[in-house]
Amino acid sequence: KGEDGRYVDLAKELGLAVPVPTRGIATGDADGDGRLDFAVARQWDEPVYYQNASPSPGAFLGLRLTHQTTPGSPVVGAQATVTTPDGRTRVGRVDGGSGHSGKRSHEVHIGLGDNVTGPVRVHLRWRDRAGQVRDQDLQLTPGWHSLQLGSQAKEVTGS
Repeated sequence: KGEDGRYVDLAKELGLAVPVPTRGIATGDADGDGRLDFAVARQWDEPVYYQNASPSPGAFLGLRLTHQTTPGSPVVGAQATVTTPDGRTRVGRVDGGSGHSGKRSHEVHIGLGDNVTGPVRVHLRWRDRAGQVRDQDLQLTPGWHSLQLGSQAKEVTGS
């Protein structure tokens, strides 16, 4: 918001002021560096990929939540509530996006800011393949983590 309380158009400064109708957007960490990138579908032009090259993105927690019984299958509906050491809370869900023209990866990506360097508390909630709601608390360090969810969450190493 600007000083007058109205929103300001930053498209030109961000390199996004393109006079071609946009019909869809997809977000995700395409290159695995912890920064969210995005792709834009255009109606009468080629799609465009925007790589996030921020020089100081801050810390993040990235979660790849898959089923134990079906490795690689995302646990749609899973929710991660992250609490930072200073008490801030962030929530992320596995849903793949919303609406007919917005999509995102099935990964949970939560920005932690510049001051988080150590573990954060993560409360996971999901339904197992039998439909039972499961809850588990973890301490995870910033960065990417792959977890398989069944009756419990198990971290997959080497992924």
